[in-house]
Amino acid sequence: MKNSLIVMFILLFYTMVSPGFQCGDRGHDICDRYTYDSIPLPFEVYNNDHSFHVADTINMFSIINDTFHSINGENPVLPSNNLYASIQPYKVVNVTSGPELNYANIEFNPIVSEGFFQTNPYQSSGYNFLYNRLEPYNRLAPSLIIGSPGLYLIKIGIANSSYFYSDYANSFSDHKNPCNQYIGKCSISSTSQQKQYWDTLGTTVLRLANSNGQIISNKEDKNYFFVKVD
Repeated sequence: MKNSLIVMFILLFYTMVSPGFQCGDRGHDICDRYTYDSIPLPFEVYNNDHSFHVADTINMFSIINDTFHSINGENPVLPSNNLYASIQPYKVVNVTSGPELNYANIEFNPIVSEGFFQTNPYQSSGYNFLYNRLEPYNRLAPSLIIGSPGLYLIKIGIANSSYFYSDYANSFSDHKNPCNQYIGKCSISSTSQQKQYWDTLGTTVLRLANSNGQIISNKEDKNYFFVKVD
């Protein structure tokens, strides 16, 4: 009887300290490795082929299909019921060290004809919008009314999370292929970007003024466009 109690005690002790008892069977990771790819998120600027004037309107539009075309040639279907856009305007200013950028929110008045304004404190400091969901599309039609002359750089962010500062804000998962991860990147056509202003400025990088050199935009980026306001 004594021996039986000892054996039962040992078995009970082993059960309590074993990993299976403590945490449960977590199973094996179904992915031996993860693959990463980029997907362009189209954003258009309708009338950015001429100089603007004060009180003019910059019209923009974005239609994003659930079926994407990745940089590596894949066509994943990635439905997103909540797609967000951030529009951040900067004014180009000339200082002794060269051209830099200042925030220019007060120089514009934002409006939206399709989509919704967002006022989440965890979003970016620009104008924030939620796309209108019409499955299988997400649609957004924002505009900026100009209030002051100058040369501006307008930077666009698109994410499937309202937390733009999160590392995962631009990450899209394929539920049918969970080992594949896609990074969404805003893509504006080169003709709308007005890249010739880089040559005028004599640089390929623009930094935020009084920020210890924080880079806002590079010439090769696709998520910005210049606007000249006379």
